[in-house]
This record gives sequence, C-alpha cells and structure tokens, in this order.
Amino acid sequence: LERNPPSASGLTDDLLLAAFNATADAFLVVDAEQRVRHLNQAACELLARDPQQARGRAWSELLVFADGGPALAPDTRLEMERVTLRLPDRSTRDVALRVEPLDAAAGGGALFTLRAHDPVAALQSALNESEQRLHVALTGGQVGLWEWDCARDVLLEAGTWVGRTAHTVDDAPCTGQRLMDCTHPEDRPVVRAALLAHLRGETAHYEVEQRVRLAAGGWVRFLVRGQHAERDAAGRAQRLFGTYTDITALHEQRDMLRFALESSRQGLWEWDVASNRIVEHRFWRPHRENYNIPSELQGSELLRYAHPDDIGHVEDQLRRHL
Repeated sequence: LERNPPSASGLTDDLLLAAFNATADAFLVVDAEQRVRHLNQAACELLARDPQQARGRAWSELLVFADGGPALAPDTRLEMERVTLRLPDRSTRDVALRVEPLDAAAGGGALFTLRAHDPVAALQSALNESEQRLHVALTGGQVGLWEWDCARDVLLEAGTWVGRTAHTVDDAPCTGQRLMDCTHPEDRPVVRAALLAHLRGETAHYEVEQRVRLAAGGWVRFLVRGQHAERDAAGRAQRLFGTYTDITALHEQRDMLRFALESSRQGLWEWDVASNRIVEHRFWRPHRENYNIPSELQGSELLRYAHPDDIGHVEDQLRRHL
C-alpha cells in the first residue's frame, strides 16, 4: 500500500510546532479560562516543568511569583523587565515577562513570553537604547555635546553644528579663546562672567545664552548648559561637560511677540498671589515717561496708584475673581 503524503495543513502545523519548540524564548499559550494549552521546550526548561503535567493547569500554578507578582487580568497587556519566579525545588529565578492578549475571535486567552533575566544584557540593551536616542538627538539638530579640558584648554564638540560654526569649520584643535573670538561681542562679558563663576565654584551649573558665528556668515543662538566633572586638589575645575541647544527660532518668536505687543499697545502683568507680588512686563505704556509706578510692587500697593473713582470697582472685581 502506498502511504498518503501529508496534507499542506499538517505540514504547516509540523513546521509551526518545530519553530515553537526551537525558539530560545519561553512561551506559554493560555486559553480564556486561564489554563495552559501549549508551552514550548524552552518554557519547560525555564520553569522546570514536565510538559504533560503542565498542560491544562492554571498558569498561576506554573508561574509562582516569589514577591506576589503583578496583577494580571485576562485582557492585560504587560511587560516587565524583571520578576522573580519560585520554582518547584523552592529556588528562585529572575525572568523578563511579557503578556500579550490573544484575539477574542480566536478564542481569547494570552501569550506569555519569558526570558531568563541577564543583568549584563539588560544593561547593554538600556545602553543601546540611550545611544540610539542620543544619536537621533544629535543628528536631528536638537542638541549638541561639548567637553572642555580646562587644563589643556581643548574644546571638543559633537552634533550637527560641528563644521557649520566658525570655530569648528576646520580640523584644528579648538580652544576656549577661539570660541570666545567667535562669540557675539555683546555676549562675551556675560559668557565670561558665567564661566568664571562656575569655575570658582560659585554656581552648581553653568548656563548662558550665547550667539556663535556661523561659517557661512550670521549668528546662531545657543542655550549652553554645563557642569564641572573633575576638580584638582586645590578645587580648580579640570574638565567641564555640557550641551548646547539651538534656540534661534525661539528667540526670534519671542522678539516677534514683543513687537506684536508693542505695536498693539498692550502690556503684560503677573500677580503671584502667594507672595502678593505684582510684576509688569513693560512692552508698552502711553506717556511712560510720566509714570511713577515701579515695574515690581506688592499687591497692597496697587490701589495707591489707582484713580480714587476706580478703587471701589477694582476692589470689587478682584474680590469676585479671587
């Protein structure tokens, strides 16, 4: 008798089963009644369970969490980098756990994926993700990095602005003085004062707005932040690290807002109720040279500058609003 060849569906099932058992990750397929229907070879080894005895049991009988574990509902999607399981021999094992609900149309349930927790691999994965985010930030022009070796006076930068600013256009080593020479003349005193204050230990962080000359001409405005990382025995800073962010567009928008407010004959004021402090941002005042109201005053002083006929109305409106 000639043996009938396997059907296409049977062959597919065999291939799927072989792939299911060959994968290094541990898989448990749980039905809508929270019972284990399938588990692969990796799951049997990880959980130290016999596959025949494991099938049909509640998943909570196989996955015994040493610390109580996460709360899982039938339709819960969950991912945890590290949970501790208690094994049948009372030993424990740290695993990474992911739970994905299965389509209700296919009967519901969930797919449990487990992987032995590897601290080194987890750290490497986190490092890779951080490097990817940093790469996106640097190549996207959002932020640049700088490092200044104070002892040798060598400035290193990384980011899309390298080669576009005048002090980084060639391969020559950049010094602090070279950067200062390429800084807008109006910003140099502010930059120098902020830097010296941080080097002397008077500030915890270095932060300043700094316009830097572009290689193609013109200026780019950066928000520069940094902090010392090393000091010598005398307390002098030896190395600074930091970031710089292009805020040119933001500053232009701020100038446009100022111009719009001045042109529309409007002003802004701010009242900090907690401290009872009022600050007026002087964009515009008619006949401002005739005003004698300070730009900052206490709330109790406000009515002293109001017209006597308006005091009652102002008090009533403030009382209603507050």
